[in-house]
Amino acid sequence: MPLPLLLLAGASIGSSIAGGIGQNAAAKKSADATLAAALIERQAAEDNKGIFYERASVAEANAAHAEWAGQFQATRLREQAKINQALAGIDYRENVRAADVVRQNSARALQFAYTKAAELDVEAGINDKAGSESAYRQWRSGQQFLGNQRIKTAQAGFVESGTELDLLEESAANLETERLDILTSSAQESRRIRFAGEVSRYEGHVAAWDGAEQERGIRFSAELGKFDARIDAWNTRQEAILALQKGKMDGYNLRSEAEDLRRQGDLAAKEGRARYAAGVTGAAATRTQGRLGVVSAFGDAAYKGATLRQG
Repeated sequence: MPLPLLLLAGASIGSSIAGGIGQNAAAKKSADATLAAALIERQAAEDNKGIFYERASVAEANAAHAEWAGQFQATRLREQAKINQALAGIDYRENVRAADVVRQNSARALQFAYTKAAELDVEAGINDKAGSESAYRQWRSGQQFLGNQRIKTAQAGFVESGTELDLLEESAANLETERLDILTSSAQESRRIRFAGEVSRYEGHVAAWDGAEQERGIRFSAELGKFDARIDAWNTRQEAILALQKGKMDGYNLRSEAEDLRRQGDLAAKEGRARYAAGVTGAAATRTQGRLGVVSAFGDAAYKGATLRQG
């Protein structure tokens, strides 16, 4: 073979070998880059898993706090219900006692009014008796006075006629008028006293009626307050039940969220490991392809060299 052709053939063989070596180097770099990226993805996946697990821990802590808060609120409401019931019981007993006091005072007022009226009736009777006795004494005194006047007139030699008779009749009339004035004044005073007794009875009945109405109002308010206290206690107990249920439900939801976060973290880690495995496989394939390129280049060079020798 002429020398120029030999030199050209040698250059072609060297170029094929150099190209194979270069392709292998490039494949190695590509494989290293793929493996580095896979490592970064795996580390990122592990970091994401850690973040998800931290969030899950926070959710579990919040769940525990929600359950504690529900129990605390329920306990507080139950204790408040007990306190309110105790206060309502005290208030009810005080109202009942006040109603009893009003009833007793009303009874005393009526009894006092009747006692006063009875005393006034007795006073009126005494006044009637005193008036009658005073009128009787006045009548006796007048009769004695008229008898003495008649005796004096007779002793003086006058007869009961004319002026003397007129004087005696006038004196008798005056005495009778005075007696009637005494009886009238006594009767008027007795009527005044008896009227005061009737007024006392009336005032006693009015006071008793007012007291009965006041007692009824107090007892009604006491029963209404007792009923309202029972309703409030029932509502408070229901609020306690709802608070406890809400705490449990919030805790359940937060724990479910924590489980979801851990599953997401595990899934992220699995995906990262899968990507890393795929990267390792891809890098290995790229390196193999580079080595095969070198082998192919050497094989091609050997073939060309054999052909030259044959020529």
